[in-house]
Amino acid sequence: MERKSEIGTYLNSLTIVIVGLFLFTFPLVFSPLSTDGYGIPKEIVLVSASLLGLVLWGVRMVLEKSIRLKNAPFNYPILFFAVIALFSSLVSINYYDSLMAFVPLFSGIAIYFIIVNSVKDKNMAVLLSVPLLVSATVLGVNAVLSFAKIYVLPFDFAKAQNFTPIGSYFDQAIFLALILPISLFFTIPVLKAKNIKNINPISLLSLIPTIAITLGLGITLYGMVTKFQPQILPLETGFQTAFAAISQDAGRTAQGFLLGSGVGTYNIDFSRFKQPSFNNHDTLWTLQFFHSSNFILELLATVGVLGLIAFALIVSSFIRNTSAHRKTNPFYIAVFLGFVLTVVLPFSFIIQTMLFVLLALFTAYQSYPEIKLQISTLIEDLPIASPFFQQPTHHAKASMILPGFMLALIAATTGFIGYNSYRFVNSDLLFQRSMIEANKNNGSAAYTLENQAITAFPYRDFYFRNLSQLNLALASSLASQQPKDSSPSAQVQQTISSLVQQSISSAQSATRIAPLSHTNWQNLSSIYRSLIGFGQNAERLAVQSQMQANALNPNNPQMYLTLGGLYYQLKQWDSAQNQFQVAINLKPNFANAYYNMGHALESKNDLKSALVQYQTAKSILSASKENKESLESLTKEIEALEAKIGSADTSAAQKQQPVTQQPSSNQPNIELNQPTTQLPERQPKVELPGPTATDSAK
Repeated sequence: MERKSEIGTYLNSLTIVIVGLFLFTFPLVFSPLSTDGYGIPKEIVLVSASLLGLVLWGVRMVLEKSIRLKNAPFNYPILFFAVIALFSSLVSINYYDSLMAFVPLFSGIAIYFIIVNSVKDKNMAVLLSVPLLVSATVLGVNAVLSFAKIYVLPFDFAKAQNFTPIGSYFDQAIFLALILPISLFFTIPVLKAKNIKNINPISLLSLIPTIAITLGLGITLYGMVTKFQPQILPLETGFQTAFAAISQDAGRTAQGFLLGSGVGTYNIDFSRFKQPSFNNHDTLWTLQFFHSSNFILELLATVGVLGLIAFALIVSSFIRNTSAHRKTNPFYIAVFLGFVLTVVLPFSFIIQTMLFVLLALFTAYQSYPEIKLQISTLIEDLPIASPFFQQPTHHAKASMILPGFMLALIAATTGFIGYNSYRFVNSDLLFQRSMIEANKNNGSAAYTLENQAITAFPYRDFYFRNLSQLNLALASSLASQQPKDSSPSAQVQQTISSLVQQSISSAQSATRIAPLSHTNWQNLSSIYRSLIGFGQNAERLAVQSQMQANALNPNNPQMYLTLGGLYYQLKQWDSAQNQFQVAINLKPNFANAYYNMGHALESKNDLKSALVQYQTAKSILSASKENKESLESLTKEIEALEAKIGSADTSAAQKQQPVTQQPSSNQPNIELNQPTTQLPERQPKVELPGPTATDSAK
């Protein structure tokens, strides 16, 4: 028994070491070897630490033959929140995206329980704050050095004033703001001391992180106000999108209301439910937002009313049970500030994790009582032949059933998550290598690595989107190498056809993995569009796919510009004009929509109306003082059209419609919407696979 107790103590100490290493490395780790050099390395550290901590906790349960849990008031609300988030992911239409986003959330919640049930006293809780303070100090020092243009790291991407290992100035500002109160808690007594000689030298060290964090936070906030303003979704749009997501999701009204669209799928909600008024934001209208205006609105959209209630229970438990500890607990202000910021700012998974960490440290510092769960069995001793012991005696013995079950559950959970996380990371590294090879124009190596990435983890839609475009590019390259005066050999034709089929198949796979992503459907449409004249029914399939993309992003004027460009390519001038008009209606100062409208009208031989559209586009570009190359090109086109019409008719055309549109400060380069790749015509046309019944249903 003594031996088991020693092993349990050792495992608990090992857990604390793992948590400490996690708290230090999590804000700082990054790697250019992954597709997301800041997010994915942090996810690896988070998931690894949580899974190891859970396994060690499970082994301790078995050794102790019981389940010991701190009876903290936040436990049940957090568990409730985790269960709702899981169910939200399981019923999400973008199932794979949501489950992948749930894993970091689950890991952050697991870290909370690991810390709470491993930290035995206040001193240990304070000790775990040290790696947080050190990592915040490193970020603060880096901010100061980068601001002074002193770059310590050898990477080219790190030689920028706004470089930060945490990933963004915005996350850095929130992180430093949350850690600063902890540092001040230990520094203020030092500053209040009347005689510095009476201060413990170790206490003086607390001044270092306070100074570094304060300077780093100040520089970060200054940079965000001046040069590196964060792009935050306007609050009005955040409200509209969140409430539309839980009330207007056709076919799943009850699920959407109660459980939202799924953890990590806010970008889908934004595309589907943003209002036309969003296009009035000239600096934001072209952007795709992955987070709402604040964390609360994002929760409402993605985990629904039940998820928001669960999170509200966490906050209310904190408020109701902690008011007496606001002056004595070093983590109180940090947690309180974190909850306040949830209604003000959007949170990345990094900040969400830190909120659970800080709440865990606060809870561990309070030393809440421990409850012990176990199943006992009665053991019957053998009767002793003695006049004093006529009956057998009984005593209770702890059963291994409950801790064994918990260890088995933990092992199954960690095994499943760990195995799939390994597949995810391996595929990500392979895919990043394929991107590097593609940038070197090494198509063969890129193609091989992309296929290996998909084989390793076939649940990320952008893998398939990229592979579809790579297949199409290879087919186009092979077709362009053939002599114009002769037909390709049968083998070459077969290779081209095979690449085209694989391109379509990959694009369709992306729509099956994430059927609510307009990007996947637009990509499929672009594939079919590039095959017009090459494949059977390419025109119809391109239009169908693009219409599905537009239905999933209905208030984005650029979507209608694309559909109009497709009709223009098919010489369906009236249909093209209608789509360009929708784009103009959605954004009246969209210069490129007027430009494309002008081309549609010019193709219909309505030259005077075309001239008016070109002049409107020119006035918008001129007023915005941007896109000089586009403006010069457009001016030449206007001059050519004026010459074609004639001077007298030109004057009449100029009076036909006064230019009243307001300039926009964010105008894409004007260009006629055309396919980026176009395979040569082929007779007979190649039979193309269309959307499956499942795709169409989705």
